[in-house]
Amino acid sequence: MHLGAFVAWGIAPLVMWLLFRSRSQMLDEHGKTTLNWHITLIVLVVPVMAIALGLSVFIDARFFFIGWLFALVMFIGSSQLSVGVS
Repeated sequence: MHLGAFVAWGIAPLVMWLLFRSRSQMLDEHGKTTLNWHITLIVLVVPVMAIALGLSVFIDARFFFIGWLFALVMFIGSSQLSVGVS
């Protein structure tokens, strides 16, 4: 489920979770965790990148790189937080 996100960003984990959640409790928990992580990532990163792109077009290109850096920090931070979830 986790690797399916690289193929189809949020769709693959959703489809896999819907198909396999009844097979075991572990698949159900991992599916929920993966979907939660992707929804959080979409809610946080997409607006930040839109703001960074807008600022880079109208003000300075450095804002675009700052936005990417901020998105990368959020990506790494959220992945480290989800490791400790039981």
